[in-house]
Amino acid sequence: MEMTSLRLLHPSMISIGSDMQQFLVTNRLYEFHVKEELDSLRYNYGLD
Repeated sequence: MEMTSLRLLHPSMISIGSDMQQFLVTNRLYEFHVKEELDSLRYNYGLD
């Protein structure tokens, strides 16, 4: 009984894991992009 519920749970755990990974990657790319934008703004306005 317990084994079947674990087996049913497994695919959803995998999909949650890959969703999480996708989110982290997107977040990292976004943070990197924002940092680049801020750096170029700082440079353009001579705030450095």
